[in-house]
Amino acid sequence: MEMKRILLSVIVLVVAACSTPDAQTTTTSLSPTMTTSLAPATAPPGGTVDIPLCRDLEWITGPEEMYGDSPIYVGNEMPIEEVMAQAQTMDGFVEAWIDREHNGWINVGFAHTDIEAAQEELTALFPDEGVVAVELPRTHSDLEAIQRRVAAALPPEYHAFNYHVLHGRVEVWVGILEDDRIARVAAAVGDEPVCVEGQDPETAIRPGPQRPEGEGWRYLAEFDTSTGRLHVVGHPDAYAPLWQGLGGTEAPPEVDFETHVVVGLEIGYSGSCRRTRLDGVSFGIDAVAFEVNTVTGQLVCNSDYNPRTYLVTLERDRLPEPPFTIGQLDWPSAAGTITDDLRIPGSTPGPIGEAPPPEPEVGIPGIIEVGFPWTALIDLSCGIESIGEVNRFHWRTEADVPDEWLAAANEDGLLQVSVLLTEGPQPTLTLEAGGRAVEFLPGDPLPNPCFDDRP
Repeated sequence: MEMKRILLSVIVLVVAACSTPDAQTTTTSLSPTMTTSLAPATAPPGGTVDIPLCRDLEWITGPEEMYGDSPIYVGNEMPIEEVMAQAQTMDGFVEAWIDREHNGWINVGFAHTDIEAAQEELTALFPDEGVVAVELPRTHSDLEAIQRRVAAALPPEYHAFNYHVLHGRVEVWVGILEDDRIARVAAAVGDEPVCVEGQDPETAIRPGPQRPEGEGWRYLAEFDTSTGRLHVVGHPDAYAPLWQGLGGTEAPPEVDFETHVVVGLEIGYSGSCRRTRLDGVSFGIDAVAFEVNTVTGQLVCNSDYNPRTYLVTLERDRLPEPPFTIGQLDWPSAAGTITDDLRIPGSTPGPIGEAPPPEPEVGIPGIIEVGFPWTALIDLSCGIESIGEVNRFHWRTEADVPDEWLAAANEDGLLQVSVLLTEGPQPTLTLEAGGRAVEFLPGDPLPNPCFDDRP
């Protein structure tokens, strides 16, 4: 079913299956070195707790000297299937994966075997390809056995759903990454090789009741019904039908419409994580933003859409000058544009317009398909000596900005270009606009403020 409205953001950890050939991970914003070192009072006897975050663990690789400058694989042209087929016949084979940090070479993991002999065999089988034998600490069977032991030892609110063969640990979900929770894991599992995952304590959505009000707003009710994505009413004659349409059977709460308007905001919740909470409303110079969060300690929530409408009053004197956007601003389908001046006592809004589209993204996407043209927006004020990182490689050129590009750019220096990535012994990234193409080659990173802060 097409998602017409917002499905609430929830913290969901998705771990790629260990059999995936491409060693890429998804991380969230958290201190990159965050582990727990607990005081002796809460730590196991004789020391402190030091269990790493799963997201911070690096994939195991071979010795650095085993990787070369060529071949370079910018897409999926490396012979991963052929290598896996051969490796599966070799003693001690565990997994094969693509190492994007080493020019897309193929790592072949082995455990409990002679790694040097494995490398010699792989080199003989694939003399012209980038293939490295990597020593892994544990096999799938080893980790599955550890996972069963850990799951049996954990408190019931913790889970050991996954293991990571590429760093040899079992993942434990603790809900919120707090010292006391991780201490309980350490006490339960002892020396078992585990890592932990959960929500950042500083940003975690914690259990708690619905706030009755906040600065400039008041919670009226919520209904698990749908009457449209967004309603804004400024008169009792519109308020009563909205209340009844949502399912209200008693008289609605009183509202002074001389000083307030009522907003009905529809959101979506997951059928497996039903609890949501309106945590705040913020008033800006051109927008009114609602913050609605899913309250759950679960590892994963289903992505099904179930409608829920929050009914809230807003103080008129806090509303921006029109036009302004109102709703959940990160999702245009859950927001709209008000063109009437609702600061006027007793005024009523006309039809709600569509929310403005998001600003176009500037820069080439970090990962693109090889051999297929893409369209991107670039900023010529940054120069073109370096065009940033694409498919894990930095791309550079010695060419100057073509006059045709300068003529085609808009007043802000933004230019729409066609992008084509080609593979081969010498991969290229070609940008074309105004009938003029510029070729980029892989190179060393070059500081560029336009790209240094790009996610």
